[in-house]
Amino acid sequence: MDPHPLILGGTNRSTPSVIPVSNPYSLVTFAEVCAAGPDEIEEAIRIAEQGAVRMAALPAHKRSELLFHLVRLMEEEADILTDIIVREGGKVRKFAAAEVARAIGTIRISAEEAVRIHDQMVPMDGYPAGEGRIAMIMRVPVGIVLAITPFNLPLNQICHKAGPALAAGNSCIIKPPSATPLTGLKFGELLIRAGFPKEAVSVIPCRSDIAERLATDKRISC
Repeated sequence: MDPHPLILGGTNRSTPSVIPVSNPYSLVTFAEVCAAGPDEIEEAIRIAEQGAVRMAALPAHKRSELLFHLVRLMEEEADILTDIIVREGGKVRKFAAAEVARAIGTIRISAEEAVRIHDQMVPMDGYPAGEGRIAMIMRVPVGIVLAITPFNLPLNQICHKAGPALAAGNSCIIKPPSATPLTGLKFGELLIRAGFPKEAVSVIPCRSDIAERLATDKRISC
């Protein structure tokens, strides 16, 4: 079988290392995904730095439009997403479909909130030295957001992390669980189809020791 490529800066990338994907009930391996190594981790971070600049430059209404486009794509491919979760995650179809519906709702809320991220003006006259003064709270993107997600909610947990991150103007590196990586790769494909800057999207399955490099790299904001 040909392994599914990982997504590096919005582009499919094959690697010599692979992770097998098995159905948890039959234990039959039905797919393989390419696994990132140290070189791919470094490249993903460097590309995400560029993506963070591009995302921060997008106005709020554009980020909202892209997320709403993602909602429509997820609705169109809800059955496909459900099938993937059933096959690699072992969920009964009823609960897999419910997760997809919840994930779509999560992205929809992110799209709505993208245009509600406002600065604040705060009067400072609560103490004498603050009379006649106003403080401003400015909300700005943090940069690169790392989404390390669990196997039990392989789609909705990604959406809970990636949705708000993109709504706020950040780039996102998604490290899906090794047990259910196909869901994350499909979500990454939909992000690119929705029109997000390629540099802002990476989905990189990898071993836990490799993932530790991501979790401890100072260039990743959160």
